[in-house]
Amino acid sequence: MREQTPCPECDGMRWAEGPGGVLQPCPGCDGTGQDRGVESFFVYVFDVTLALAATRLDNQRVVMDGDAAFRLKALGGTQTGDYRIRLRDGSGHYLSTGGAGSTNDLVRNGALIGTAQFPFPIIPHVIYAPSGHILIDLENQSGAPANIVQIAFIGAKVTPTPAPLDNDKLVR
Repeated sequence: MREQTPCPECDGMRWAEGPGGVLQPCPGCDGTGQDRGVESFFVYVFDVTLALAATRLDNQRVVMDGDAAFRLKALGGTQTGDYRIRLRDGSGHYLSTGGAGSTNDLVRNGALIGTAQFPFPIIPHVIYAPSGHILIDLENQSGAPANIVQIAFIGAKVTPTPAPLDNDKLVR
């Protein structure tokens, strides 16, 4: 998680003056006082071939770039057969759970991974720090000798909101 900076609209005060001078939560930060940052659409792609039926791969990693935080908003993907998946954040906290009586078992891909046309929304969004990572556990359920899987982690790179220009300091 990146270090939070104050909202540029309310300067971290959390309130803004509305119509008639009435104080209301700042529209720039929804009253948090923190900068939401500037988003740039970005997708991290994870490709793997599960070579044998019932192949299990644990602790696979998708590493975030070091230039900005990443806000995960949706999951999409393609595959040649069914598989099960479990996602964790860089701290080891599970983002998906399943199984009878279990809190950390793998989930069938159809229940968690959407498609390019209909990605699975992540609400609330999950924020990864620059150079952070997503951990992935996979298990082939296709029964085929090879299952080609591609998962798209869809979201946005987030950079701090640039400071407004000070017109008094512009060189003319």
